[in-house]
Amino acid sequence: MKFLLGLGIGVALGTVFAPASGVETRRWLKQQSREISRLPIRKVREAFENTREKAGEMGARAGRKATESAIEAVENKIVG
Repeated sequence: MKFLLGLGIGVALGTVFAPASGVETRRWLKQQSREISRLPIRKVREAFENTREKAGEMGARAGRKATESAIEAVENKIVG
């Protein structure tokens, strides 16, 4: 929340003190608002990708443990 407040203050001050023309400033503000509106979508995608990677790692780990347990059980049957 503090980030958004700081961002808003920065945009307001930048607009007031900007040496650009009104057309350029409006174009810049429009571009910035688009980027800000896309930020939540990017964050959700990043979280999804991180979750997918973690799930894959956990699945691989569980698969390795299951395989090791199966091999150990077979070895115990053969030897034991």
